[in-house]
Amino acid sequence: MSTSLIMEYIPGNELYHLLNQVNYLDESSAKFYAAEIVIALEDIHSLGIVHKDLKPENVLLDVCGHIKLIDFGLSKLCNSLDTGREILCGSKGYISPEATRGESSTFASDFYSLGVVIHEMLSGCLPNTSTRLLAPISMKLPGTVSKSAKSLIKRLLNRNPAERIDLQNIKEHRWFRGINWDDVRAKTMIPPFRPSIENPLEYDETLDE
Repeated sequence: MSTSLIMEYIPGNELYHLLNQVNYLDESSAKFYAAEIVIALEDIHSLGIVHKDLKPENVLLDVCGHIKLIDFGLSKLCNSLDTGREILCGSKGYISPEATRGESSTFASDFYSLGVVIHEMLSGCLPNTSTRLLAPISMKLPGTVSKSAKSLIKRLLNRNPAERIDLQNIKEHRWFRGINWDDVRAKTMIPPFRPSIENPLEYDETLDE
């Protein structure tokens, strides 16, 4: 007996593709995508799942421009008692320092990757990815990026997972001030871009709607 796998059709493209086209995003746009990613992580973490491979290539935009988190091939169930070593897997530049060191991935590992994604959205490049616990965090952000954005990224990129900002404090961070998380979950916020109906590989700005 054969088994069929049915997946949702998402006619848009990857956040990665959008970033390649525009190079980097203004803070309002980056905040929109970051907030929707936070809600996606909140949902999978509530099920005990660590994604382990959060990156722009694994964030799709649907026909309206909202995000869909995909590719759970490296995901695992998080066990608070699991302190063993893991086989290194993930994407260079986005993988957490603890995973690079062979330590067990936790929800905090996804938050590190979120910090990398926010940094990339605001700058068009990745931050320094040293795995050493005491190494200073090296961010390559434009001078126009707000102090609150830099503060959140720095706390997400803390190389010690025990000291990294957690989900509740992420949602309460001042960079997300003004964000209504119920609206984010309900997808009632207007996306800054949406795939073109004529060509899903192109995007229409929606900021002026």
